[in-house]
Amino acid sequence: MIKAKIIEITSEPDEVIVKENFSSFSIELETRHKIDIEDGKIEDVIDQINSNDNFSLTILIDNGEILTLNSQDKLDGFLDKLDKDFKYYEDGEPIKVKLEIFKGKGESIIIYSYSDFLSFFNGLNLFDMLEVLNEQFKSNTSIRLQTLEPNIKSFSTATFSLNADLSTDFKNLNKNLLDEHCHFGNSDKYVVNPYFFYQINTENKDFLEPFNSLCSLMSMIYIFDISSITDKNLFYKINGFKAINGEISIDQSLGKCKELFFELFEWCYSNDGNIADKLEITRNIISIHFKDSLIELEKGVLTSVKSAFKTYLKENVSKYIELRGKIQDELNWIAQKSGEIVDRYISSYQRSIFTFLSFFISVFVLRIISKGSSTSVFNKDATLLSLAFLGLSIIFLIFSSWNLSVEKNRLERKYQNLKDRFKDLLVQKDIENILNGDSEFDYELGYIRKRYKIYLALWILTILILLITVLIVSDYITFEAIKNKTCG
Repeated sequence: MIKAKIIEITSEPDEVIVKENFSSFSIELETRHKIDIEDGKIEDVIDQINSNDNFSLTILIDNGEILTLNSQDKLDGFLDKLDKDFKYYEDGEPIKVKLEIFKGKGESIIIYSYSDFLSFFNGLNLFDMLEVLNEQFKSNTSIRLQTLEPNIKSFSTATFSLNADLSTDFKNLNKNLLDEHCHFGNSDKYVVNPYFFYQINTENKDFLEPFNSLCSLMSMIYIFDISSITDKNLFYKINGFKAINGEISIDQSLGKCKELFFELFEWCYSNDGNIADKLEITRNIISIHFKDSLIELEKGVLTSVKSAFKTYLKENVSKYIELRGKIQDELNWIAQKSGEIVDRYISSYQRSIFTFLSFFISVFVLRIISKGSSTSVFNKDATLLSLAFLGLSIIFLIFSSWNLSVEKNRLERKYQNLKDRFKDLLVQKDIENILNGDSEFDYELGYIRKRYKIYLALWILTILILLITVLIVSDYITFEAIKNKTCG
């Protein structure tokens, strides 16, 4: 459009040079005929220029003064000067016209001459295309191209479009995933990933081949263990069942394997399953199928990868069930251990009381048998021995309580070790679900505390009852004697 209009002004130019890229457009013409500046033709050219873009129009007549019109200048003054210079123009004198447009930042980048922009783009080798596009994406999250010429077919990826709208459903891949799972030597330099080049709208076929190749290249980088771009080659290393390393020329031949590698990339980085596990399996299968060239890999690799992953999942489910079983066994042991702790405490109480009662009863029986009467059964010796037994019972009570506390702390440490030991094998959330938020263990601790409090109170009460009983039946220590001694 703008190219045709400026050629029309110069009327049969001898030479036309047009250049266009992402940042600028320029057209240079040379003619030996007076240019036509009537009927608002220069105004028509300027009206075609996007408001976000700056321009510079220069006209040189023979070897005279260069006339310049910039974006900030008034057109009328420029036309007046041009008209004055043409008063002295003689036919055959060379006239040079140059229009430069410097594209500014806006919602879209205007393409003033699609054929010349395409010549620029197709004139780049694939490596240079990657460099140019990557630089554009560094300063813009997306590239939107809009042609002035009608009937130019549309083309788009998730982040690049020509005469098309970008998809609103696009979710960019977090670049940290590349750094977590792969080592790409140029990671700091390149901001692009395979989605930047995967075609969504392919009505326009002009960009199809280079974008397929770039999509394939980035997919490889996101799959391989180690890769780097140097001297227009991709150096790579895959640590699978077999170690593979080599280099691939960054050229249009990469487009041959775009479908395979993009599908592998998309599957590996999908939310269905662990990314690290899927990448490991993919690398293993690639190393098995690899013969002479990665580009020659068969499409059946993807089927093999998915089958291997299903087998892996089945094996992992068995291991997972086994791990859950081990945790449940540990929990059952803890529950059993908590019961044993309480049982030992109860047994200690029972043995202590049974020992004293046995002594207490035997004293009564022996004294009654020997004396034939129950009077004066608890003399000084029997009383002191009874008090000694009660003292030992108190000591035994303190020791048993301390021992129960030690066992309870040991049980808590055992439970914490159980949780820590399985952190390397299961995610924290899963461990919490299996342990039911510690509710079962908290129940066991509550059971120990509750039974301890009951039997501690019962033990103390029993000792007090026995002490009072001894004082009642004793001839050596009586309440009356204690009272007199206290009052006296």
